[in-house]
Amino acid sequence: MRNACVMLLVLLAAVGCESNRERLRRLQLERRIQMEVVQSFRPPVVDAIALAEEQPFAGAERAGRVLVRHPAGMAKLAREVAERVAGMYGFVERHTAVRWSFGVVIELIRVDEAPAVIVGDRVELVGGNCLVRLFVPADDETFASVVRSNPLFPYSFVHEMTELSLACPAPGRNPLLLAVEMDDKRIINHTRWFREGIANYAGELVTRDYCGAGHREIIHNRPFAAVHDAGHLLDQWNGFSNRFQEGRYEKTYYNAALGMILQIVRLKGEAALRRMLDDLDKESLANGAAIERAMLRHVGMTPAQLAKSITVPFIGIEPRDLTEARAKNLGIDAPCGVVVLKTRLFSPARKCGLEPNDAIVMSNGRPVQSGSHLERLLMEHGIDAPMRLTIRRAGRRIVVAVEPVRRPRLSLLEESWL
Repeated sequence: MRNACVMLLVLLAAVGCESNRERLRRLQLERRIQMEVVQSFRPPVVDAIALAEEQPFAGAERAGRVLVRHPAGMAKLAREVAERVAGMYGFVERHTAVRWSFGVVIELIRVDEAPAVIVGDRVELVGGNCLVRLFVPADDETFASVVRSNPLFPYSFVHEMTELSLACPAPGRNPLLLAVEMDDKRIINHTRWFREGIANYAGELVTRDYCGAGHREIIHNRPFAAVHDAGHLLDQWNGFSNRFQEGRYEKTYYNAALGMILQIVRLKGEAALRRMLDDLDKESLANGAAIERAMLRHVGMTPAQLAKSITVPFIGIEPRDLTEARAKNLGIDAPCGVVVLKTRLFSPARKCGLEPNDAIVMSNGRPVQSGSHLERLLMEHGIDAPMRLTIRRAGRRIVVAVEPVRRPRLSLLEESWL
């Protein structure tokens, strides 16, 4: 009888107090997203674990919320790593308004040679901090060498710190939740792409602009093309296992998420991102519907409308970044650029005379850094107007005029074309 009375009181309280029901629902959603995001972290590679266990640490350097443990003789580098990573905190907040929720513990692992294959993000949660292990080649103990020897740093580190902070924010901020309101017949699920898009944006900015390590592309090498191909499906990217994530769409969705954020910044500036996040903090639930409202208020379009509004210029080349090895193989004297592997039949590239093995080194007088950079230059230029490309061909310098057109629907084999 006593148990029955208790249950009745609980039920009456739940029926009579909508705010308590909403609070309980929110706590359940927060717990679910925390579990999903934390589970998405991959443990360090076995090599790093073994080396960390057998290598003694001689000291530690701290800068703000960043602690760097180091072996003997590496105090100067540890101090620089701590200061650089601490600087990333402020850099990400200035550009995205995202405040990282966690401290960082970095362990520098001295090695004779960094592993050629690195699996996972090599970030894990330990005692409320993110633990990161970084390889340092013994013959070059510099920050630039750390970046070269750890392909997922700083990009993946910044991405994961930003995404986790959006999903599990500091007190006073709303978590960006997956839309799992199963009683809603229209599940609006923009939280995944919005969270990933901002995290992608933060990772790219830090890698390219803050660390000065060059544009290290992980998977986001055609963000605008991906919006064109799958932007209309972003609201269906709703979990960690569904049919839209199989095959091409997982990578395409990540690229499209970045493309959407880049377009918001192009149209309205980074201030629009900050205002949107401020609005989401005022919502009872920062879910997909709240993101739609914030985008309408500050961008003037819903996510679906924004995806449809993007016109992606196309010239019809299959590009590859001009690396040092490719430049030597082709006899090209240029520090960076884009190599043309193929041109598409009847494309603007074919019409203007571009050929395989041409290296595009400048666009309208501006140096071309990579394929991703060329895509952004194309977006700035637009369609139906001649674009001057400076190319290197067999030791010669040639200037051609190409007129980009609207990107057509391409086959799976051509999705990486520009």
